[in-house]
Amino acid sequence: MGRGMSSLLGSTAAIPSGCNVYTHGNGVCLNGDAIFLGLVSDLNVTLAPGVPNLAALGARKGEDLLGSGDPLLEEARANLLPDDRVGAQVMRLPLPGTPDGSGPLTSSPRGAGTGLIDLVRFQNPGLWERMVARFTHPRSASLAEREWNILCHLRHAGLSTPEPMAVVRRGSGLLGGASALVTRSLEGFAPALVVLPGLKGRQRRQALRALGLCLGKLLSSGVELPNFRATDLRLSTASPVDHDSPQDACGLEQVLAARSEPGATPVVGLSWNDLPEVALASVHGGRLRSAAMAGAARQSFLSKLERGAQQAGLSSRERRLVEAVAWRSGKS
Repeated sequence: MGRGMSSLLGSTAAIPSGCNVYTHGNGVCLNGDAIFLGLVSDLNVTLAPGVPNLAALGARKGEDLLGSGDPLLEEARANLLPDDRVGAQVMRLPLPGTPDGSGPLTSSPRGAGTGLIDLVRFQNPGLWERMVARFTHPRSASLAEREWNILCHLRHAGLSTPEPMAVVRRGSGLLGGASALVTRSLEGFAPALVVLPGLKGRQRRQALRALGLCLGKLLSSGVELPNFRATDLRLSTASPVDHDSPQDACGLEQVLAARSEPGATPVVGLSWNDLPEVALASVHGGRLRSAAMAGAARQSFLSKLERGAQQAGLSSRERRLVEAVAWRSGKS
C-alpha cells in the first residue's frame, strides 16, 4: 500500500520527521524536511516528506484540497464520513493509482504510494475554534495546522496515528481562514472495542499489553484529548501469532507484580515484538501541555477508558494488566 516516511518501532505508521508547522507572526516556520511550497495566491501549502507534489494527492492546486477549485482526480470514488468538528467536512478517497473494488486501475500512481486518504476540510471554522487554535498550544494559524501539529507530536512520542501528508491554509491573517488536512487512512485497523471480544488466550493478552503501552505513551506525551472516545483506540486486524507459552504467563505475572508491589524490581527482558499495533484515530480538540496529562483532564480520560473497558467486557484482572503496562511505559 502506501509509502511511509520512516519506521517507528516496526510500526507501519511512520513518523514524518520535522513536520511541525508552528506559526511565528503571519508566517510558517517549518522544521526538518517538510516541504513548504510557499504562498501560492493567498494559499499556504505544505507537503510532508514522501509527497512530491500536489498531483501525488490527485490535486492540481491547493484550492482543490480546500474544495474551492476543481474536483480531485479520484473524488468520484470518495465517501463522506460523519464528523462532529465545527465547520468540518471529512472525505475518504483513494490516492491516484489505487485499484477500485473490482481490481482495474482508474489512474496511475503519482509518487505518494497508493491506498486511501482522509481529507478534512475546515471550510467555515467558527471564531472560537480559530482563537483556540491560534492562542493555545500548539499555536497554529488554522485548525488543519493545529491537528497536523498534534499528530506530529504524538508520533514523535512513539504513538501510531494517521500519517500527515499535506496541509493547506487560505490567508495569513491573525486567525487564518479555511484550511484542509490530508492524512493516510488507518487501513487494517478496527476499534479495539470491536476486536477485543473476539480475541482469546495469548492473542487477547498481547492486545491488552499493546493497549497499555499506547495509553502509557499518551498519558506521558503532554497531549490532552478532551474529545477522546474509547472507539478512537484502534487495533490492527492483522492475524497475530497464536500460541501460548509458560514464558508469556510469567511475563504477565511480572508486569502485574511490578505495578502492585511497592519497591518491586523493574521488569526487564520481556519481548514486545509480536504485539499488535495500536493506533489513535482522532486528535480532535487536542492541545499540548508542558507536562504529562494530570488533574481533571487525566481523570476524565481515565473515566472514558473505564467505560470502554466495561463495554469490551474486560475482567478486573485484565484492566489491572492494561493499567500496569500503561504505568510502566509511562514511567519509561
